[in-house]
Amino acid sequence: MPNVVDISQFSYRPRVPLRPNLVCTRGFHPYYCVDVVVRAFAVVQKIFPDAHLDLVGKGPSEAEIRDLVRELNLKGVEFAGVAPRQEIRHFYDRADIFINGSRLDNMPVSVLEAFASGTPVVTTAPEGMSYLVEHERTGMLSEPGDAEALARNVIRLLQEPELACQLASNAHEQLSRYCWGAVREQWLDVYHSLNRDGAIGDHAPLAEHRVRS
Repeated sequence: MPNVVDISQFSYRPRVPLRPNLVCTRGFHPYYCVDVVVRAFAVVQKIFPDAHLDLVGKGPSEAEIRDLVRELNLKGVEFAGVAPRQEIRHFYDRADIFINGSRLDNMPVSVLEAFASGTPVVTTAPEGMSYLVEHERTGMLSEPGDAEALARNVIRLLQEPELACQLASNAHEQLSRYCWGAVREQWLDVYHSLNRDGAIGDHAPLAEHRVRS
């Protein structure tokens, strides 16, 4: 079942010109592999010295990520902490590329938020991501754990800004399937199927009311 994004909370804008301003809005947890994002950014910064990376989130791996940034002698990396829901859109809006390096994922809302903001998506492709991102059509995909490949995809977009704009436009067109109205109908189909099988029993009316509301 797809996740849902409230597109009214985000402002879509084309990235013209496309600048080397990156954002990652994943928590500092081992399975989100923010270290892969940082290593990819190090490669990008060798070619684009003015590149900037916002790391928006918290988590148990933060100390290791900070150590890695120092070890790689990176500039322009900002640890922004956890952004309240009403403020997260500002980080997408000021970025020109969304970057993600996770090795374990399931249709992350952060990617949908990037779609809604017009922020081109460059991500690894753990199981579940391919349901959201189609390579070279709605984003750029690479194998999990491969920081070099992740960096190459970022660099390609920076060198081919027309491609970046097309990816963002294609991705934005997909958002209708991730709005609550569309997803709600899928949930109702599930509830009706379970109700026919007797799996919900007396809770069926309440369950349907909650989905419809």
